[in-house]
Amino acid sequence: MRLRKGLVALSIFTILFIAAWQANSYNDRMIQMYNLDEEHENMGILEAPQQIQQLEPFRPREYIKIR
Repeated sequence: MRLRKGLVALSIFTILFIAAWQANSYNDRMIQMYNLDEEHENMGILEAPQQIQQLEPFRPREYIKIR
């Protein structure tokens, strides 16, 4: 019984690993085929403003009593 469970777990892991490998290679092929990686080369970094507005602190919760 333990051997059977181990084989099933190992086979599930192997199938998922192979499927992930194939999906990754398919994704890489599509990126190269349609030149999708060029789009991200010209992206810049968006900087936050120097002064950050102070937000009011959290207020305590108000509980409603139902009688």
